[in-house]
Amino acid sequence: MKRSKGFTLVELLVVISILGILMAVLLPRIFSGQESGYNFACKTNLRRIYEMLHQYKQNHHGWPREGGVRFLLAPTKDPDIWEGTQTEIGYYFCPSVRSDSQGYQKALAADEWPPPLDQVTSEDTSYAGRDIKNYPRIRNSNREPIASDDNEGSSNHPGSMNVLFGGGMVQQFLYQDWKDKGLIDPEADTVEVGPESPIKTKKCDLTKLKVD
Repeated sequence: MKRSKGFTLVELLVVISILGILMAVLLPRIFSGQESGYNFACKTNLRRIYEMLHQYKQNHHGWPREGGVRFLLAPTKDPDIWEGTQTEIGYYFCPSVRSDSQGYQKALAADEWPPPLDQVTSEDTSYAGRDIKNYPRIRNSNREPIASDDNEGSSNHPGSMNVLFGGGMVQQFLYQDWKDKGLIDPEADTVEVGPESPIKTKKCDLTKLKVD
């Protein structure tokens, strides 16, 4: 008798089982690698924003006087700093949330972006800025936060937050470390910034930041 050239049911089940095992092993690593790439790009965004803020400080003899998102977007009103390219617009939106950000899509489609500073909202950037009204004095220190993931409603990065400091350093803080120290709830999946933020330490005081 001639052997059939097709696969038997047992052989198909074996192949499917092997593929299932490979997917279970490889997919988490793929997603982890993708998130690591997004996190690196987010840190790069914050460094670019710092460069623009520092140039603004030199041009205007001081940091922006507006707080929150307006603090971050103030350099876009200086033609010596801002050209309005798609790359520059991307600096203000974390890669992890761009696909879900209506603000990012509107920014790319707009003839001119951003709107006047008195009209910008948290939708116009993925980051929170300095609360200038309550904390106007910014030291050139890597313990003085001036921007961070805004995490308004949901976290930019699962389990972590990136923070930009007055000295130009961007540092990633893990939620698990804050949980281990009892600073946030063990079940927390996001951390707010602003007056009610639970993170107020010598290394990172998120109460000095705000969104709107």
